Amino acid sequence: MTTDASLIQANRISYQVAGRFLLCDVSLSLNAGEVVGLIGPNGAGKSTLIKVLAKLRNPSSGEVTLRGQPITQYTLRETARLIGQVQQSAILDIPFSVQEVVAMGRNPHVGRFEIEQDHDRAVVTQAMRLTNTLDLADRRVNTLSGGERQRVFLARALAQEPAILLLDEPTSNLDIRHQIEILTLVQQLTRQRGLGVLIAIHDLALAARFCDRLILLDSGQVIADGTPEAVLTADHLAKAFAVLAQPYYDPFTHDLKLSINVDKIDQMLA
Repeated sequence: MTTDASLIQANRISYQVAGRFLLCDVSLSLNAGEVVGLIGPNGAGKSTLIKVLAKLRNPSSGEVTLRGQPITQYTLRETARLIGQVQQSAILDIPFSVQEVVAMGRNPHVGRFEIEQDHDRAVVTQAMRLTNTLDLADRRVNTLSGGERQRVFLARALAQEPAILLLDEPTSNLDIRHQIEILTLVQQLTRQRGLGVLIAIHDLALAARFCDRLILLDSGQVIADGTPEAVLTADHLAKAFAVLAQPYYDPFTHDLKLSINVDKIDQMLA
């Protein structure tokens, strides 16, 4: 699915390593004001796709466009002003304080010989407030739990004031309460600021609840792209995940959920 109004597009991109395609002919778009969930089994290519879109990897073929222009025409600094990224299980072993790490998000906006201004400090404080990391401000980031680090790196991405957020499993180390808090925050910021958010996520129920659209990857290819109802079908789930699942709506919350036939899976694995 592509559109001229997209913030960022992948146009038939492929990526290969040692002759093996990790992405194959992938096309997608991300528009302002929408949260798009990137789903698929382990090894489907989700992390690789996010790195290509973030200009951390160069595609073997195809093109990524950012606001209608080839991303190759942007400098890394210009790209960082537009795209905030959180990698899966991001690690920073240098003992910076949490506040220093979040303040790094202002680097694309502050010149090499400039000092941060009141606006920069206000943006950093607000990013920490939104991610509930203010109370961690003086902690060393290498002493934090995995979940705390993920919230700090999300705060750093928000401090960039980007138009686009590319999030690779940002809730992977969080308990269910903090998962819901972070996804609710992402959804709210998308609506309020008109962000375009692409989020790789394993929990299909949470993906259905918080994402406007889902893109299903399998073996580096797009299997389905559409609403949660259109993507989370029994046929798609069987093809990508090799599970027998039946989507249904929760009678109390009206959320889309999945009923997995565990007995059938056991028979398949036997």
